[in-house]
Parts: sequence; structure tokens; C-alpha cells
Amino acid sequence: SKLYFAEGLTRHLREVSSAKGLGGGAKVYFKREDLNHTGSHKINNCLGQILLAKRMGKKRIIAETGAGQHGVASA
Repeated sequence: SKLYFAEGLTRHLREVSSAKGLGGGAKVYFKREDLNHTGSHKINNCLGQILLAKRMGKKRIIAETGAGQHGVASA
């Protein structure tokens, strides 16, 4: 799957980050696994990890949903 630049989300995060004095914010890219013929399980897992990290009060997230790599990234 190719990467898609999330222009609107990037702009929003940069504005919020700047307003809070947190710096420039992030550039957000999505690898649209949900567009693959195999389904959307990878993106669903990634979204779940983001929601969990937010609930835990985390400010930065690094996620990997490739085969066998998720546990390493989560650790």
C-alpha cells in the first residue's frame, strides 16, 4: 500500500500544537491497509492503539502493524 499524506489532519495538529506552545506538530501519513483486498484489520488495530495511548495520557505514538513487528513497537 502506498502512503497518503493527511493534509487536513496535519494542518489541524500543527495549529493545535502551535497554539499550546508545543512546537511545530507532526506530519501525518496513512498507509491505507483498508484499501487492500485482504481487509482492514491492520488499520483497525492501529486506531485501537491510538485510542489506548490517548486514554493513557501519552503525547507521542509510534505504531507498527506489520507481521511480527507490532509487539516490538508496543514494547
